[in-house]
Amino acid sequence: MNIVFSTQAENFLKKCSVDLRKRIFKKLEFYASAPNPLEFAEHLTKDAEAPYRFRIGNWRIKFSIENSVIAVKQIGPRDKIYN
Repeated sequence: MNIVFSTQAENFLKKCSVDLRKRIFKKLEFYASAPNPLEFAEHLTKDAEAPYRFRIGNWRIKFSIENSVIAVKQIGPRDKIYN
């Protein structure tokens, strides 16, 4: 599967530390290479635009899957991403 990022996700990645960026990319590549990436995801019931999330430590990645593409919509800390 390919991975694409929204403008919000790209802006977050530009601002975060290099270590966090590498950690996020490594984990996303792992999820994308899995036969079923949704096996590692949680379903979000209140977000139609990004119905799934990945957990990477205290960080959350909200995404959708469209035509074999993981579309990352939002990245943020767990205490602020659901607001």
